[in-house]
Amino acid sequence: MKSVQKGFTLIELMIVVAIIGILAAIAIPQYQNYVTKSQVTRVFGEISELKGFVDMCITDAAECANIKPPISSLLGADQTFGVAANKQAVVTIKDTGEATVKALFGATGGSLLTGKHMTWTRASSTDATNPGQWTCSTDVDAKFQPAGCKTAATKP
Repeated sequence: MKSVQKGFTLIELMIVVAIIGILAAIAIPQYQNYVTKSQVTRVFGEISELKGFVDMCITDAAECANIKPPISSLLGADQTFGVAANKQAVVTIKDTGEATVKALFGATGGSLLTGKHMTWTRASSTDATNPGQWTCSTDVDAKFQPAGCKTAATKP
């Protein structure tokens, strides 16, 4: 009579566990990098939306009246306001037409992003070479930077 093998041998199980371990060792860091890059890209998109709003404020101060606290006039002192209650994004508009939109990555962004910044800076309206041009800078690691924000900024 022929004996029939039931189940797996110990060697077969150990090979399967080793293969799963190798795959996990490669996949988990790649997944964490993907998540971090997507968070940076999300912040890039969110603060990029504020550029149009700032441009409208500079060209028509009445557009800024809906901000809390309101920016009533751009002809006086420089104006700064926080977009969120916790000041995760801060917009500063100077009376020269210069502006910055600065975002701070919080603790929810992961350990690789905590304390990092992303900033859009608008040149003065009277700038001879690039009036009103926006440039992006960040201190996020190069492998996580979005295509439109490659310049490394110094830490504040």
